[in-house]
Amino acid sequence: MAPTGGRPVNIKRSYEAIFDPASEACVTVARDVSCWSVKTGKKLWRSHPLSHPSQIAFSPDGRVVAVKGASGRLVTLDAFDGSVLFDFDNEREGRGSNVAFSQDGDHLVDGSSNGMLTVRSAADGTIVFAQSFGGARPASVHRSSDGAVWLTRHHPMARSQGPTPPPYMLQWTWPFNDCVPVRIPLEARPIVTAADKCARRLAVGGTDAGRTATIDLESRTELWSTSLDSRGQVKSLEWSPDDRLLAVLTYSGVSILDGETGTELCFREFPFPSSVSFSPDGQFIALGSWEAGILALVTDLVPE
Repeated sequence: MAPTGGRPVNIKRSYEAIFDPASEACVTVARDVSCWSVKTGKKLWRSHPLSHPSQIAFSPDGRVVAVKGASGRLVTLDAFDGSVLFDFDNEREGRGSNVAFSQDGDHLVDGSSNGMLTVRSAADGTIVFAQSFGGARPASVHRSSDGAVWLTRHHPMARSQGPTPPPYMLQWTWPFNDCVPVRIPLEARPIVTAADKCARRLAVGGTDAGRTATIDLESRTELWSTSLDSRGQVKSLEWSPDDRLLAVLTYSGVSILDGETGTELCFREFPFPSSVSFSPDGQFIALGSWEAGILALVTDLVPE
């Protein structure tokens, strides 16, 4: 039964799960890449475009799915049948960060474990921008909903002598070629970060068990912090489309927090959680799991 019927849909093993822009389909990654209908709960297609797929992104028009493998290799798929559109043949770059589309859908942005941040044509792989950060690995890429503001998180490599420098964020405006990024220091050493849809607030999950905080990116001040000690270490963060809720994925399940105050509104325990994602229309939530993920209504988790 579909989520609209009141029962969660089992999306099986799913390391990552994301929705298309129309909130009609959910694409998951495990051994294969699979697409599920939100309306019927049925699998629409399955594809195995590369070994060890790990990260995915939808183009803004919903027609293309970008898939990144554990080696860093990128491919694009037709969102309607899962067929391969283009293979970027770039596995030597290393995994690095997630991948994201530009607002026009013409470019892909990602970071690699060799320290490079790259913007390339989604159609043919032509590199239009590349910058090396030497010993600082790009670990995540965030984009505002209008595509104008971008944030990249960088983790310096461990040094043979002396302490490892702390991670930092860079704030960009599109296109990157015309931008001098603003550096935003991070006092803590976050495992995960998530920018809200306006790219005004940054949610940070630190190395302390269960600690989550939000930072105002303009004033660079902490707005609130909370500790979910009993939930375990933070694995993933995701803002709702209206930035009202913040989902915090830990080793024991998902907590939904009030985005303004950090107050925990609810907690859902489920086995071996791996990712969390809201649908763009705000109605659904996908909880990825190393064992059995689910697709459900947000109202099933969050009290009115």
